[in-house]
Amino acid sequence: MGASLAARSAIAEETESVHLVYRAPALCPSADELIAKLRGLSPRIRIDDSAGAARVLEVTIDDDGLHGKMAVTKDGAASGAREVAAGTCDEVVDVLAFAATLALDPAATAPVSAPDASDTPSPPPVTSAIPTHEPESLPPPAPTPVPSSSPKRESSEATASRRATWELAAEGSLSTPVSPSVTAAGGLAGGVSFHLGPLSPLLVVAGDFGESAPVAVPGEAGATVRFSRLLASLEGCPTRLPVGPLDLRACLRVEGGERTTAGEGLPNPQSVTRPWFALGVTAHIRAYLFRSLFADLGGLVLLPIVRDDVYARPSTPVQNVPWVGGGGELGLGVEFR
Repeated sequence: MGASLAARSAIAEETESVHLVYRAPALCPSADELIAKLRGLSPRIRIDDSAGAARVLEVTIDDDGLHGKMAVTKDGAASGAREVAAGTCDEVVDVLAFAATLALDPAATAPVSAPDASDTPSPPPVTSAIPTHEPESLPPPAPTPVPSSSPKRESSEATASRRATWELAAEGSLSTPVSPSVTAAGGLAGGVSFHLGPLSPLLVVAGDFGESAPVAVPGEAGATVRFSRLLASLEGCPTRLPVGPLDLRACLRVEGGERTTAGEGLPNPQSVTRPWFALGVTAHIRAYLFRSLFADLGGLVLLPIVRDDVYARPSTPVQNVPWVGGGGELGLGVEFR
């Protein structure tokens, strides 16, 4: 009896403390869900958020959510490394959680549901002296299936929907080609990205309104021209380049809309609206602030295609549209999966 109690006490003891480092896209289970899976497989595992934990468990899921890896590190030496691929991120995390449990607690086993003794029929009483054949042994209960590294994929429609990431952001920008001075603008942008193997193409549609400071008319005291714009843009980015905690993207941009010039302090001042169209390239640096919340800093180079120069009088130019312009933008947004 004493030996039995001692054995049960040893089993109940927790393993060495573990510090979890979990990196995964937003479509995957959270760190709390992963911890729950680990403790469900082995209650002996103790997660410690401090840096002084005896071991470190690193779990990393790729951006497509279909590939992942894990390793346990103690005193600088890694062990139990495992890489898996599956049809969904939930399945990847399940496999890695099981592999991590065995690495952290080799005594852990996959849970097996034992048959209820009350459901087992009692053998009938012997009523004859004639020898009877021994009953055939019942087959052992089937073990609980362990997650496979190559589970069956979902239907193509479900898999495609999990690979798409939507985003919405508020943006502010400063640019030069629309007016002789810097034009400040603000607007909204919405985008969708897809995880297609090694590529993560992104499409972003945005709309904004901007206005410049009044531009003085040469030779006309107190006369100014104000420039405003109402534009829509489309950006296409073939993939992203992860650099530490940042994402880098290079994109192509098309923008079009209307540009309005309004004279002030001139004899017979007029307001004229003309089309605007430009092509360009952009570069973006994105940092994730918290889970799916991100900040995006972008720079752009634009080539105006519609180049309407602005005159206050036939001989008084206010703006000759440059062949090349530039600008920058800052956005704050959130991703949805």
